[in-house]
Formats: sequence, structure tokens, C-alpha cells
Amino acid sequence: MLDAIGRLRAVGDIEQVELRVVRSEEPARRLYLAAGFQVQGVLRRAMKTGALYFDEEELVLWLKGEPQC
Repeated sequence: MLDAIGRLRAVGDIEQVELRVVRSEEPARRLYLAAGFQVQGVLRRAMKTGALYFDEEELVLWLKGEPQC
């Protein structure tokens, strides 16, 4: 994944990468957070499998530093 992020940074005009991860998928969450992604929001009950609902986190990685408001 770090190689892919490096390639995106090299493109030059890509400012951010966004993805979603199921909150209960701890190994995936840890991987993304360790790579520099930040939680931007939570989508409650975003996925349903059978009778179970799962929340998703929306993550963002700022490739050129976090924008100032």
C-alpha cells in the first residue's frame, strides 16, 4: 500500500485519497491509520449482512498536507 501511495504522490495533482472501512475490521483499520489515513466520518449501519448491520468509517489521506479552512 505504501508503494501505491508513493505513486499517487508522484502524480503531482492528486490531493487526497478517500476510502471506507468497516469499523469492526481492526487489522484493516490499523493498516490504514498507520499509513496516515484519518477518520473523516462514520456511516452508521452502512452495510447489512443477514440480520447484522456494520458501521463504516470514511477515511482520508491528504497527500499534500491537510487543507486549512
